[in-house]
Amino acid sequence: MKRLFTCCLAFACLCSACKNEPKPTDWSVKDIRLLCQDTGSTEDAPAFAVYLQVDDRKSKVAETSCACEVIAPEAYATYEIPAEARFAAGGWWAGAGNYYYVIAEGNTLVVYHTAVDEMQEEPGYSYRRIAVYDNGKFRLESRAM
Repeated sequence: MKRLFTCCLAFACLCSACKNEPKPTDWSVKDIRLLCQDTGSTEDAPAFAVYLQVDDRKSKVAETSCACEVIAPEAYATYEIPAEARFAAGGWWAGAGNYYYVIAEGNTLVVYHTAVDEMQEEPGYSYRRIAVYDNGKFRLESRAM
């Protein structure tokens, strides 16, 4: 009887070790970033493409004629970027700015964008959803200006 119990226990452990686990939903295991790639900036005008990179895959989500660089998490509040954003980038040039951040919403990564101008009537940053990464696929939702 003892031997039968031991065999059953071993079989149960073996079966539980072999079961298919769902894909992790913890985005911290992924390398997630926004990349700013210079596409021909001059002294008179910056030109950048903005990419969402997830591990070794990347997709262009926007083009900008503003400066573009990584925004440190300590500066997120300045740009009204949620503290839980995974990555942020953007910049200012000649009185206007474009800012981007990526955030996990459940099992989906979402890229948000805002364009600001020194002459805008309403202060603040009105972000809108522009791209999504879901189930290994990139999808643009709207064009960033």
